[in-house]
Amino acid sequence: MPCGCVQMAYVGFATILDGTPGTFRYEIERWSNDSWGLHNIQRDRMRGETAVRADGSRSNRVEQESFRYFFVPTGKRWVFRSLYLRSEGVWYQIDEEERTVSGGPCGCTWEDDRVVADDGRCSRAAARYGMTERVGYGRVIGYEVARYQSEDGYSEIAFSTGLGCQVMEKVETTPGTLGIPGSKWHYRLTGYTAGEPDAAKFRLPEGYRVMSRPM
Repeated sequence: MPCGCVQMAYVGFATILDGTPGTFRYEIERWSNDSWGLHNIQRDRMRGETAVRADGSRSNRVEQESFRYFFVPTGKRWVFRSLYLRSEGVWYQIDEEERTVSGGPCGCTWEDDRVVADDGRCSRAAARYGMTERVGYGRVIGYEVARYQSEDGYSEIAFSTGLGCQVMEKVETTPGTLGIPGSKWHYRLTGYTAGEPDAAKFRLPEGYRVMSRPM
């Protein structure tokens, strides 16, 4: 099992592979239907950015807002920031509201999920995610993708054929009642910048109180 600092670096962002430096921007929308009809759908919408260095270091920032009855804002806003410096072996979680930084040495190592050689249809990547059927091709933010779905039809993933089979879009649904899905999770890249990210993304913010919390 991964230790806490690995989870901070990768939880929710494991679809972004190591091995190719770049800055990835994405949106995630998830909702669950807690009723027999459509009047009690709870929904979260997230916008995030993950910057990945060639050595596997990661900088994550995600903003989330929540809605009740699908459309009505709850007024709750949540921001998650984490920083993992692989070469230095340290991690940090950054709280913008409290202006604090917690973290320190990371006491574990792991085999990261890296970009590997694949064919032009990303069949190896699809098999790794349990996708059994190629359903076509398309484009996401201008990049060609191969789309696959699971045997039960409840999961679909679009892999970029030209970016090392990175996951460009992923949709997961669960069955509900009366033909209405019970829940849906939709991840989609909205922007990508190739190359080493801005070094500023890997520096701790000035003026924040640092609290040691090794893992």
